[in-house]
Amino acid sequence: MGKRLVDKRNRFGIRKLSVGVCSVVVATCFLGVTTSYAEEQAENSGPREERVETSNAGDQGKEEKTVNEHQEESEHSSPVTSEKENHAVSQGTEASQPAPSLDEEPEIADYGPLPSKAQMQYHREELAAFIHFGMNTYYDREWGDGQEDPYYFYPEHLDTDQWIKTLKDAGFKRTIMVVKHHDGFLLYPSKYTDHTIAKSGWKEGKGDILAEVSASASKYDMDMGVYLSPWDAHSPLYHVDTEDQYNEYYLNQLKEILEDPKYGNKGKFVEVWMDGARGDGAQKVTYTFDKWFDAIRKAQGDIAIFSAEPTNVRWIGNEKGIAGDPVWHKVNPDKIRNNPSNSYLNHGDPEGKQYSVGEADVSIRSGWFYHDNQEPKSLRELMDIYFKSVGRGTPLLLNIPPNQDGKICGCRCSPLERIPPDFGPTLQCGLCSRSFGRS
Repeated sequence: MGKRLVDKRNRFGIRKLSVGVCSVVVATCFLGVTTSYAEEQAENSGPREERVETSNAGDQGKEEKTVNEHQEESEHSSPVTSEKENHAVSQGTEASQPAPSLDEEPEIADYGPLPSKAQMQYHREELAAFIHFGMNTYYDREWGDGQEDPYYFYPEHLDTDQWIKTLKDAGFKRTIMVVKHHDGFLLYPSKYTDHTIAKSGWKEGKGDILAEVSASASKYDMDMGVYLSPWDAHSPLYHVDTEDQYNEYYLNQLKEILEDPKYGNKGKFVEVWMDGARGDGAQKVTYTFDKWFDAIRKAQGDIAIFSAEPTNVRWIGNEKGIAGDPVWHKVNPDKIRNNPSNSYLNHGDPEGKQYSVGEADVSIRSGWFYHDNQEPKSLRELMDIYFKSVGRGTPLLLNIPPNQDGKICGCRCSPLERIPPDFGPTLQCGLCSRSFGRS
C-alpha cells in the first residue's frame, strides 16, 4: 500500500510539473506574439515627416514650411499647457521609480488595523530562538515549585558567545532569553529578591547570565527579547491579599532589566514575553498589565509584547509551532479578554479590530528545558514545522535549551552542513536536528 501511495504521489507530482511547464510555454508564446505585434505597430507609426511624399520641389517646400510652423507653435505653447505636460512627465517618472527597500517604510492604504514597525520587523525576521535555562535545568524538571536551592545552579563552562553565534549562523534573527521562569529564580542579581544567581556558588555569586547573553547579542548583533514570568511560585508576595505589592515587585524587575543599558542588544530589547501560565493551586493574583505595558513602552518605545492580554503578539494556540491555515494577524480584543478558544488564537479573526502577530512557539525537544534523555526533532519534522509557521506567514519561535555545562550541545560541525542546498536560507532552522543534538 505504501508503494502505491508513493507511485500515486509521484504521478500527481509529474502531472503538476507537466501543467506548470505547459503554462510557461504558453505564456512564452503569448509574450512572443504580443512583442512581435507591438514591434510591427511601432514600425507602422513612425515620425510623420518621414512618410511625406512630394511630387516636386514646390510641394516639398510647402511641406517643410508646414513642419517648421508646427515646431514653432509647439515651442511657444501656453504656460498652462507646459505645466500640465511637466506634471504628467513628473508623475510618469515617479511611477517608474524602483520599489522601496525593506528598510524603508512602505506606504500602506488606511484599511483596517495595520502593523507597527515592531510587528513588521518580526514578520521580516521570521525566525526567533527561545532559550530556557535556569533551576529546572539542574533539577531535571519542567516546572519548579520555588523551593529550589540556588546553590545547585552552576554552569561551569558557560559560553554565551557559542549560543548566539550558533543561532546567528543558523539564520535566527532574535533571541528571547528566559530570565525568570515560574519558580521565581532570576538569572541576574536583583535588589528586590535574594532568589537569584547571586546565591549560586558559580563565580562566587557574582555571575550575571543576562549580562553575558546581552554582551554576546551585542557582539553578534542579535535582536534580543526577555521572558519574565508573571507567575512566581517563590515570592511570598504572590497572594491575592498582597497582589498590589507583588505587582509593584514585578514592575520593579521589568525596570531593572529594561532600563539598564548593559542588558539587551546594546541596551535595546525587541520583545517582552509574559507567559500566561499559572499552575493548579496558585493564587489568582490580578495583574496590573496596563502599568506594566506603560513601563515597557516608556523604557523601550515601540516593542513587541507577548501576553494573555490583547497585545501586539499573541500565542498561536498550541506548542507545536503550527499556525492556522489560514491565519489572520488580527483579533477582537474583547474575545482575547474572555478566554478565547485555541482555534481562535490559531486562526485569528478576519474581522478583527487589532493587529496581533501570531507567534508559533515550539521546542526542539519534547521539553522546554534540557533533559539528557530527550532527543531533538528530526530535520524532516523541523522542515514541516517551518512550512506550517513561516510558510503560512507567522514567525517561528524555536526553543533551543542549553545543557548543564552552559552550552548548546552538539555543535562540533558547521551549522549549515545539514541544510539541503536546494532549499537555501529559508530552511536554516533544519540544522537543529544535528547541530543542536545531544553531545
